[in-house]
Amino acid sequence: MPHIRNHIRNHIRTLILRNIGAAAIVHAAPRVIDESRRQQALASVGLHIRSHLVGPIDVREALFAEISGALVDLHLDALQLNWILAATQLDEEQRQRAASALSELRLEPLVDMRPIGPDAPDSTWFTITGPNVLIDILIQPMDVLTSFIGLVLDTWQKRVDSGIQTFWSSRLPDETQSAIELFILRMWGLPIGRLSGEDHSPSLGETPSLSHLDLDHVDDVSDPPWEKNPRVFVNETARFVLPPRVHAGLVDPFYGHVYSYDFLSENDAVYRASKLTDGPFGHLSVPFRTVPRYFADSADSLITLLEENSQRAMSTSVDGGVPLFRGQNREYFLPRSREARLKLFGDAHAMEPSLLPSAARRSTPAAAAMAFNSLIEAAVEVSREKPHSYDQKTWSTFHGDNLKTSFAQHYGLATPSLDLTDYFLVACWFATTKLQLAAPGILRASPVADDDYCVIYVFRSHMDAGAPIDVQMSPHGRAACQRGWVTTNTWGWRCNDAARYLEAAVYFPGKLRHELKPVLPQADELFVPHGSDILMDLALSIGSRLPDSPITKALLRDLYRVVE
Repeated sequence: MPHIRNHIRNHIRTLILRNIGAAAIVHAAPRVIDESRRQQALASVGLHIRSHLVGPIDVREALFAEISGALVDLHLDALQLNWILAATQLDEEQRQRAASALSELRLEPLVDMRPIGPDAPDSTWFTITGPNVLIDILIQPMDVLTSFIGLVLDTWQKRVDSGIQTFWSSRLPDETQSAIELFILRMWGLPIGRLSGEDHSPSLGETPSLSHLDLDHVDDVSDPPWEKNPRVFVNETARFVLPPRVHAGLVDPFYGHVYSYDFLSENDAVYRASKLTDGPFGHLSVPFRTVPRYFADSADSLITLLEENSQRAMSTSVDGGVPLFRGQNREYFLPRSREARLKLFGDAHAMEPSLLPSAARRSTPAAAAMAFNSLIEAAVEVSREKPHSYDQKTWSTFHGDNLKTSFAQHYGLATPSLDLTDYFLVACWFATTKLQLAAPGILRASPVADDDYCVIYVFRSHMDAGAPIDVQMSPHGRAACQRGWVTTNTWGWRCNDAARYLEAAVYFPGKLRHELKPVLPQADELFVPHGSDILMDLALSIGSRLPDSPITKALLRDLYRVVE
């Protein structure tokens, strides 16, 4: 399985690198400039493991081998390091020397399988021992990695102990975490997807009748590439699941549903809703459901419609939960062909809402994303005296890793998450406001035209595959001001998954902003003003010191502040 192992090592490195914090880099920099101290640090590093972790020993040993290999090949980005070090008191020569020395670190851990001692907490799997320079850089990202792996092993061990056969279905925010979990399950021999029956007919390949559909090909519907986030069920419709007679098939690249060629050849409208839910303004189409559309011609009717649909969203959410909203000053639809809509919905004119996350439309350079993650922690250091400020432990578990993605989404970086809010007036502001680029890193807010159509989507908050993340306790202001949430699991072949949890779409003309103005928040209430947003101010400060850095250019392309 060398290709799988190379694949998993890349993901392990990704998870480690994006959690290397600014504070660790800053503290390590003065010491690694000294070549002899750096060589001493490399010579004495050790990696130790506890013996009582749950899960089979061969699975743990395989994981340990991949983590060790990932550390040996770990490469720190010199551009990112130099950019973060611009926040220190080092002069330019010292900064560049430190960045160069750090980026050249190669670790060859000495593996010791003995327990790490009685004083270690039970949640600890392994730790890195050695000089402070290495502990500073690696202890937090290793804590994030091991807390995630420990949770995966514990969760699946409980399922094994229960004797109930379960199947993997991603409930994680991104490809990296999901790939690591899939590696564990494969090593363990646990089920990933539902088998499609005992039929062994050869694949027929793509049939001419389906070649025109804009769906992705899959060689084996019983074992698709799970790293692309397909759904577990094969040939799923609103009412039944049938096994395929041939192995090859097609997958919907927006929702992850997998269908065999023979099933799609013999069935039309596989996404048809079992019950048509229409609104006064018609409906939107999502797999197996319709979403009612409403129209409000006054501020009072808009608020009434949002309140009524909020109650409906709460009643249909798993275990209750708060309703969530998203406001847009225009509506977008999936770029699906007429033929595909006819095959999937039985309606060539079906309106499928496009709620794709930013990462499905563009990318952020890895070094820039790593720099932003470090910026968060640098901003935490600056804001340590402020109320609700996270301490460093916040970032030492995989929950902290997810929170970084959440913050990045609210600040403009491309992520696999979609930003939502639990306050409908915030959604109203976004629905009635246009944000247009005025200068690098600056968006100007202006009202929509009176005859523009605005839309607010209402979601149920507890979703089947991964609940949204609440990011309101951010110490940096913006997410909290917007009462922000972000989706999870909206990546890969399920990038439009948020649309499956829509309860309603409410439309209204832009002129209602005049009636709503007394209750709508102002731009400086949603986007902390210049000089008060610690994270944004720190990014701009470092960027001004390194204006020609590719990271500065990438961040300023994505990071933004709003002015009126």
